[in-house]
Amino acid sequence: MANYLPKRIDMTGQRFGRLTVIKYAYTAVYSGAGRAAHWRCVCDCGRKTTVARGNLLNGSVVSCGCKQREDRIKQGKANRRHGHANRGSRIYQSWFTMRARCNNPNHPYFRRYGGRGIKVCKRWDRFENFLADMGPRPKGKSLDRWPDPDGDYKPSNCRWATPLQQTHNRSKK
Repeated sequence: MANYLPKRIDMTGQRFGRLTVIKYAYTAVYSGAGRAAHWRCVCDCGRKTTVARGNLLNGSVVSCGCKQREDRIKQGKANRRHGHANRGSRIYQSWFTMRARCNNPNHPYFRRYGGRGIKVCKRWDRFENFLADMGPRPKGKSLDRWPDPDGDYKPSNCRWATPLQQTHNRSKK
């Protein structure tokens, strides 16, 4: 049996939500699931994105992602209080991983932190409070427990430190 590819239907110029198809991008081959043509699109906001034909036709993709961001703002779920994207900002990542190391027994470093009793102060359960206490994370620095490397994460025991400062501030345990 020949390797049959159905004739590709040109979608150039068609609109799907906020997206306008500008050209054919490629056909992806999925093992056991067949093939899917992908099309390069431009969003009304100006961003370009590549979308599978089926996702355009069934309406599951209607923008580059800008519509979802706008919908989250309308629903009040946007991160407007502190202005840091939840997964994108370095200070949010510092806060998130600090809490995970101390509170999540499945975290790879839990035994070095929460497993030996290191806690995060209640005030820092909210990111906004952590940001207010620590300020923006300076480039090239990360969160350090100082002056007591065996103490809890709290405003009086934390600083932004260089890798060298952290090396000199190692735990004795």
